Amino acid sequence: MFKKKVGVPVDLQHDIFPHTILPLPVADCPASSYFRTIPQSYPPSPSSSPIQNAPSSSHTPPASSLNSPVHTSSSTHSSSSSHNSHSNTGISSPTVDLADLPSLDPVRPKRNAKAPSYLSQYHCYLTQNTIPTPIPSTRYPLSSVLSYDLLAPEFQQFILAITLETEPHTFKQAMASEYWKNACNSELTALEGHKTWSVVSLPPGHNVVGCKWVFTIKYNADGTVERYKARLVAKGYTQEEGVDYFDTFSPVAKLTTVKLLLGVAAIKNWTLTQMDVSNAFLHGELDEEIYMSLPQGYTPPDGQPLPPNAVCKLHKSLYGLKQASRQWYHRLSTVIMNAGFKQCAGDHTLFTRKTGSVFLAVLVYVDDIVIASNNLEAEKEFKDLLHREFMIKDLGPMKFFLGLEVARNKNGISVCQRKYALDLIEGAGFLGCKPCAVPMDPVVQLSKEDGELLANPTVYRELVGKLLYLTITRPDITFVVHKLSQFISCPTGVHLTAAQRVVRYLKSNPGQGLFFPSDSDLGLSAFADAD
Repeated sequence: MFKKKVGVPVDLQHDIFPHTILPLPVADCPASSYFRTIPQSYPPSPSSSPIQNAPSSSHTPPASSLNSPVHTSSSTHSSSSSHNSHSNTGISSPTVDLADLPSLDPVRPKRNAKAPSYLSQYHCYLTQNTIPTPIPSTRYPLSSVLSYDLLAPEFQQFILAITLETEPHTFKQAMASEYWKNACNSELTALEGHKTWSVVSLPPGHNVVGCKWVFTIKYNADGTVERYKARLVAKGYTQEEGVDYFDTFSPVAKLTTVKLLLGVAAIKNWTLTQMDVSNAFLHGELDEEIYMSLPQGYTPPDGQPLPPNAVCKLHKSLYGLKQASRQWYHRLSTVIMNAGFKQCAGDHTLFTRKTGSVFLAVLVYVDDIVIASNNLEAEKEFKDLLHREFMIKDLGPMKFFLGLEVARNKNGISVCQRKYALDLIEGAGFLGCKPCAVPMDPVVQLSKEDGELLANPTVYRELVGKLLYLTITRPDITFVVHKLSQFISCPTGVHLTAAQRVVRYLKSNPGQGLFFPSDSDLGLSAFADAD
């Protein structure tokens, strides 16, 4: 409730309480229903007002907002009443008996504070809070199938950090943040510092390779952001074979090898450390003459003018070039093998070294390196070697590698793709869908003749491609995803519905993955289909 001035003539066409939600009086409603005047013989007393405890500082209207001056004393009120009785334009203030007024509640009602209902669709309840759980706005909220209660507090903090951070998809989005502006400036400074290119005029008759920015976030072991990484990538698909490149083959780590290393490390109790090489491809030299367009946002140093038809003539390898990974792998593998490592015959990106009882394994995926060891001194010695040869950063224990979330305790190692699965479900628009129990309808038999061809098959192909990468830690969807891959060339509406059913199945348990127990037997098991 609000405290009112006594005997205030009112203009009924204006709201004198602009900061409240009280309704504006209508013109045909008597003023006595909204205001009252204390009789002249009845002086105002604090004890006689039923709203004496109401606050008056924030809702008392200023005198300037009224059409007539405010009267606060009995003498001025009497003279004003006499004046208004002889005026044709004044409005007389009626007198109302206090006994005729209804009782007023001195306490203003308050709404119970609660979290917005739309938050039920987000996986953000990772820490303890005092806000009550909101009522879900959908029938099948994500919070009913996803829980973080069994995770340690430190790992909950890590999961929260990688979930809240988002990466821009375009250069325009990145330029809205100072973090990404600084990251782009650092990348350009590093490229020019390594003399990666020189800005020249394009010679006639030469092909120009395009380029674009790719943005990623690197995390520390505790979940904090290690750095915002902006990478300039050449559009290798615009290169011409035989002109811009010749040999292109370069091995990358097989995801099967990654899981094998995790399983053996759990049994052998090896340490797992992750490292990242900065500007890895800049260590490779180019044998071909390649011209690239200027990067977005590039300005010449010190205000130097650009030459006409300016392009970048590349002197060193750059991300995205078809031969770039080959040049980098050759440089890195040479350094590792000179340190006494042997290359694995089954996977050329796995290097091992055993000296007595000391074992060291190195797995390389482009510029991401995982080191497994049973001796901390040997591990430190190898890290020092890499620091001398390259610009490399130690990210600590392995927790997030190629989209794989790795958690470890004394019982073993757990690996899943929770964040990747949630991003896939959100991208497909199925965050609020009803989960299903099985990934594939056993009654439906898929074939190329089912249904009508999709007008835009890209939607189906992108969805199946994302599901294929998810099979790394989800063997339960391997069969159906490979079945759906058979219709990539000519997908129909029936095939898209089947693919969307897999997404609904993922909604039932997006955090499911693999577990490698530490007490497992180190043996080889093989399975064969007799048919």
